[in-house]
Amino acid sequence: MIAKTKSFFSSEESYFFDADWYRAQYDDVLGSRLTPWQHFVQFGISEGRLMSQRDIDQWFDDDLFANYVADFEQVRSKVSRHEIGYLGWLFARRHAYLGQWGKVKSALDGSGLLAHANGLSVSHQKPFGYQPAVLWLQACWKLGELSADEFKIFGHVDVPELSLLSANAAISPEAWSISINALLARYGLAPIELASLSFDGLSHCNTDASQGPLVSILIPAHNAQSTIQLAIHSLMTQSYQNIEIIVIDDASSDQTAERVEQFIKEDARIALCRNATVKGPFASKNIALAQCQGDLITTHDADDWSHPQKIEKQVEFLMENPALFGCFSSWARLSNELQFGGWERPSHWSSWIHKNTSSLMVRRCVYERLGFWDEVRCNGDVEYVERIMAGFGRRSLATVLPSTPLAFGRAHPSSLTSQEETHVLTSLRGLRFDYLQSAREWHKKANSIDDLYLPQAPKVRPFPISEAMQVNA
Repeated sequence: MIAKTKSFFSSEESYFFDADWYRAQYDDVLGSRLTPWQHFVQFGISEGRLMSQRDIDQWFDDDLFANYVADFEQVRSKVSRHEIGYLGWLFARRHAYLGQWGKVKSALDGSGLLAHANGLSVSHQKPFGYQPAVLWLQACWKLGELSADEFKIFGHVDVPELSLLSANAAISPEAWSISINALLARYGLAPIELASLSFDGLSHCNTDASQGPLVSILIPAHNAQSTIQLAIHSLMTQSYQNIEIIVIDDASSDQTAERVEQFIKEDARIALCRNATVKGPFASKNIALAQCQGDLITTHDADDWSHPQKIEKQVEFLMENPALFGCFSSWARLSNELQFGGWERPSHWSSWIHKNTSSLMVRRCVYERLGFWDEVRCNGDVEYVERIMAGFGRRSLATVLPSTPLAFGRAHPSSLTSQEETHVLTSLRGLRFDYLQSAREWHKKANSIDDLYLPQAPKVRPFPISEAMQVNA
């Protein structure tokens, strides 16, 4: 508790908060009847908002980051507890990205966010959820301050992120499965089996079959010969049986198409389209979208793995909620060595388990009213989601089982989210951010849902994009 209520909202308590930037960045502040600092303290921190351009820039420049930390240390004794907690969490994530685990622990120890600084006594503290505790425990593990036996305990604690953290310490497929299956069991989901301690070792037990409306699953694939088999197998063995799987081979130079053709021999529900030239993931999805027959339509990345009940749970959710136009499931990013993490990802700042944009499942009427994906290099899926909410309302979409992963996304250096120009951090500054800002202006100007319809490969774009966002620039 802060004794002086007046000083709780005082701008004098803020050394690093930029009121003008915050007001310009978040357009709902103006109508809130709060000062920017009041809004940040009451809502912004817990909603994961940033407090200055400096918070963004420090992710892209190591010297700026070092200067930010030094400036904070000079005035720490005068800074409010809100900024101390916020900056402690910000700096800890940045240190983790750089692999500076001792500094991670120090930043969190001084943040005031941890109730106790010893093992399982580290508890959930608002406003950042369990993530500071998860990062603190990961730092302790990296520094050799926690034993493997202590780490195993986390998988049985009723905090989803701790199950993933426990799996990180597994030294055998059995140990990894025990941690993850403890999480899945809380939601009545079938257990995972693991043939080896690697992403390609993922498998599952057989589950009871279910039926319903036809679901079309669209898979764009470019040079995916090493990952496409696991992805398709995880879909062929779904508990939900009434599916069609359309793979679009985007002019691959490897054996991607041949791998898919082997599956076609086994399962008539699979079809293959082949692009003569590289068109990109969203143009490829559009080719499949134009020919799919499903009452419900979803997508799947060629390097991901889905839990056998993923499609079933999403279909059930839509059938039980007829007012929804679509739904997501959650996922977690996972390395080839079965390690969760990645503290540079904004999505991971609230939880390692979060909404999987690629899992969007929509009713056919959404495609009929809004048309196709924007055929760009990246972030076309996010634009489509925001277009749906602009056209049908922000409550038109929801997430099923938000606290448990129904898929694992393969994290590897060659992915679009890891490459420098299209890196996930460019959602804060750069290619992804600029693209969405432009798309949102288009959404805002729409007078009706008809204005948001996007044809397949339109000759005239409804909003401008940079040359770098074009597939064949």
